[in-house]
Amino acid sequence: MGIGGKAGRYMVPAACLAAVAGCDTPGPPRPHAHGEVITYETEGGFLCGRCDALKVAVAADGAVWIEQGHWAGDYADWRTQERALHLPPQRIAAFRGALARYRPARDLGLDAPESCATFWSDQPGLRVTWDDGRARVRLVYNYGCDPEARRAMREELERAPLLLGVRGLAVPVARGVPSTRM
Repeated sequence: MGIGGKAGRYMVPAACLAAVAGCDTPGPPRPHAHGEVITYETEGGFLCGRCDALKVAVAADGAVWIEQGHWAGDYADWRTQERALHLPPQRIAAFRGALARYRPARDLGLDAPESCATFWSDQPGLRVTWDDGRARVRLVYNYGCDPEARRAMREELERAPLLLGVRGLAVPVARGVPSTRM
């Protein structure tokens, strides 16, 4: 009958399932359990090509959740990679500090022609959400909103996740020449 007889036949699959279940990556940190959580999400432009995307949730206590993904022109072949890690306080402070100057008092959308003097509709952008479990505030920024006047803002926001010092972290950046102005 082999190792363990009939009982052994069920132990091996059960052990394999337990091992695979242990590899499951936990979800993003929750605000009430980890203090304030800042979620940084990129959004692809209208014609983004490969369409790289990044979502980083960073908790005040150092818990970090990263989702990176892309597709190569077909919504059916979306590829994602997820990972959870814990970072030292100085890296968390650098990330939080870089975003702090752009934290609005209430939700702010810089993502439509009515919010901008100049608006290029085909540009990528990002969303940053600050959530402490009691209150949530969000900045939605399309890089086509006053692109020349907000160049420094865009560059600082694009660099913020790199301050976490995570190896292999790819932050999609604004590329190309805008073709549509509104």
